Amino acid sequence: MLATFQGTSFHVSYVLLSLATLILSILMLMNRMFGKATGTARILVAVMGLGFYIPQIGLFLSIVSLIPGTAWYVLVVRGLLKMSKSNQS
Repeated sequence: MLATFQGTSFHVSYVLLSLATLILSILMLMNRMFGKATGTARILVAVMGLGFYIPQIGLFLSIVSLIPGTAWYVLVVRGLLKMSKSNQS
């Protein structure tokens, strides 16, 4: 992993992706179709992902953030299926 590290561009993309994730999760919290669990899970992912910058435990937090990230994907699928069923009716 350290061999492919690119420095500044990595940090900029990491922070921008975390900010985009926070905006997305706030929008999901406002949408009734996805529910609060979906938005909350994504906020948790964004905050834990930014934990990458905490010395000594940052990499661990970044990796652990993948767990609620996986749960978020399941919750998004559930919300999208709910949306498709309501559109078919």
